[in-house]
Amino acid sequence: MYGNRSNGGLIASVGDALIVGDAGRYSGTYIVERFGDAPRQLREGVFWFMQADAGRLLYSDQHRGNRLYRMDLAQRREQLLLDRPSYMPLLADDGIYYVDEEDQGLYRCDREGRDAEPLIREQVQSFFLEEDAIWYATPKGIKRCARDGSGSELIAQAAAAFLLPVGDYLAYGDTDNGSRLALLDRSNGEAHAERTIAVTSLNTDGRYLYCVNALSGNHIYRYDPVLGSSFRMSGERADYVHIMDRDIYYMHGGAWRKLSLDGGEPAPITL
Repeated sequence: MYGNRSNGGLIASVGDALIVGDAGRYSGTYIVERFGDAPRQLREGVFWFMQADAGRLLYSDQHRGNRLYRMDLAQRREQLLLDRPSYMPLLADDGIYYVDEEDQGLYRCDREGRDAEPLIREQVQSFFLEEDAIWYATPKGIKRCARDGSGSELIAQAAAAFLLPVGDYLAYGDTDNGSRLALLDRSNGEAHAERTIAVTSLNTDGRYLYCVNALSGNHIYRYDPVLGSSFRMSGERADYVHIMDRDIYYMHGGAWRKLSLDGGEPAPITL
């Protein structure tokens, strides 16, 4: 999900296991079996922006300068794909899209890390792909262009963090308005801000938004973009909200917790 990547991509699902980066103690990246076995350390470094692909794992390794690697999980064999610090890499059918941390522009290379080409030569803060378009946030507003970077157009003059699609809307934290949750209706260009929610983490399951609300103790709220209603799901301070299957994973007090999308009591994830 794009929302997991916007929150660091610290958890990936591979078969009956989760790959989990320890963003609390920075002790490494772990394999956490869903059924029984004790967690095992995969590497000492913390993997960011993880994406699983046919038994392999794509990730940016903080321990090695945020360079982009791919690992064969069965063989534990790593391959360096990009010898440059990369941010928010996204694996797609036509290659790997990523932000170069040095010039902040958006690039695309093939799936083996070759033939890198610049697509957007301005600061890209976040982005996602949708059909034949790239939607992206810059300091000058939310923009859209073709997958080859051509035909850029300004969609909204908004400073957007955590830019995400949810139904007919674009959801984001408006950093010019105290990071208030904002929704832009793509059918008519109208934007609406929720004055009671300021987001420090934002994700979606495709229907609802899940927000860490800085105006309410950094608790997790579920927001319905169609009805404009919200309710608190958890009374714990949270960060790095990820959604996997029917569960929410989040950091609390330097450790991972799991909460069902249907609510209930959170459970600890032991690393």
